[in-house]
Amino acid sequence: MKNIHGWCVPDADTYVARKHGDKFGRYQRKDLAKAISFVRNRTFALDIGGHIGTSAVYFAGIFGRVVSFEPAADTFECLTTNIQAFGVKNVECRNFALSDAPGQAQLMSYPRDPGNVGARFLGEGEGVEVRRLDDFGFPGPDFVKIDVEGWESRVLLGGKATILQSRPVIMFEVRGLSDRLGADIPTPQSVLAAWGAQCLLQLSGDEVWGWADTALPAGG
Repeated sequence: MKNIHGWCVPDADTYVARKHGDKFGRYQRKDLAKAISFVRNRTFALDIGGHIGTSAVYFAGIFGRVVSFEPAADTFECLTTNIQAFGVKNVECRNFALSDAPGQAQLMSYPRDPGNVGARFLGEGEGVEVRRLDDFGFPGPDFVKIDVEGWESRVLLGGKATILQSRPVIMFEVRGLSDRLGADIPTPQSVLAAWGAQCLLQLSGDEVWGWADTALPAGG
């Protein structure tokens, strides 16, 4: 581990300092705030793809309980270290990947930039424990952030019961990586539309979805 502007970062990562510098702790906060503005109740949030904890630390000041999932061992160590260093008490860290079926997977490095540890993605193999969101028996969340490098639909499919229990506001990454899913897996937009959700907001690299009867209108 190394310290970059007050944040613990994996030794293998070169992206944080190179691309964000001292602004990394505020990464994506404007977009997260826009997404959260649609959230009616702020009791429980899921942070799926927690990386080193920047979003979890932000969520901790807004929601009563936060559960952050991060599958990579080195990044998870930084996540837990950062949560402790910032004195956050209401974030639970889980060292699992989420998908539509339990099992094992391998974390693959992003070929165009291996130093971007946050861009690792799941592939066939072993080394990472995979679970379904529904296996945890969580109460229905109020907000779900999913940033899993193309695996978003599988996360949703593995969490159908949990999600439909409360119909939360869901923010997920949209960066043209869905080819990693396999041809038989629908897009996250198709999954959510089939469950009765609608797109609330389009951002530069993310979309925000929710249900008309549970989301606040126009981020109000």
